[in-house]
Amino acid sequence: MVRPTSETVIGTAFARWVQSWRDLPVLINQWANVVRWQMRTRMFLRTSEFLWQEGHTAHASAEEAREETLKMLEVYRSFAEELLEERRRALFPPFIYQALLRAESLNESALMEFLHFAAGAGDRVGEAVTLYDPVPAPIAKMAGHHRAHLLAQSSSRSRLQRFLSAWSCSLVTRKANRVRWTIDVSRTEDGGLNGRG
Repeated sequence: MVRPTSETVIGTAFARWVQSWRDLPVLINQWANVVRWQMRTRMFLRTSEFLWQEGHTAHASAEEAREETLKMLEVYRSFAEELLEERRRALFPPFIYQALLRAESLNESALMEFLHFAAGAGDRVGEAVTLYDPVPAPIAKMAGHHRAHLLAQSSSRSRLQRFLSAWSCSLVTRKANRVRWTIDVSRTEDGGLNGRG
C-alpha cells in the first residue's frame, strides 16, 4: 500500500487525539516498512524496501519537547555505538569490505556456469579474499531472467581492490554466452563494474 508521508498521517491523528493540554504529552513510536521508488537500488547502501522507525511527539511546553528530544538523541547514540561494536566483533561492514557479483540470464545453466567460472577465476587471482558459493538472488527469476550472485569479502580494502581489478579483467575476457553481470561494491570502495557476454 502506498501512503502519504508519516507527518501527514500523524498530524491529522494528533488533531483528533489532542483536545486540551490534559491530553499531552503524546509519544508515538512508529515502525513501518517503506519502499523507495527507484529504478536501480544499490547493494549495501539502498534497497527498495526497508524497515523505518520514527518518533512523533506533542508536548505542553517547549522545555518538555526539548527534554524528550535530548533523551531520544541519547537513545539513538547509544544504540548506534552498540550496534557498531557488535558489527566490529562479528566482522560485518563497515569493518569488512565486500563486493557482490550479480548475474542474470534467460538460460539458468549458462548463468551458473558463468558464476562457477567466476569463482574459479577468483581463486586463481591469489589475493586473500573470501569467495562464497554462488546462490540464487532473493528474487531468483524476474521477467524470464534467472538471477544469482556471488559474494567476495576481505578484511583489507586494498586487497579487495587489487582482487577486483584482476578478477574483473578475467570476467570481461570470458565470453559468457547471454549472461549480463555487474559487480556492486560497498560504498567504502570505488564504483561498480559491469559487463555482458
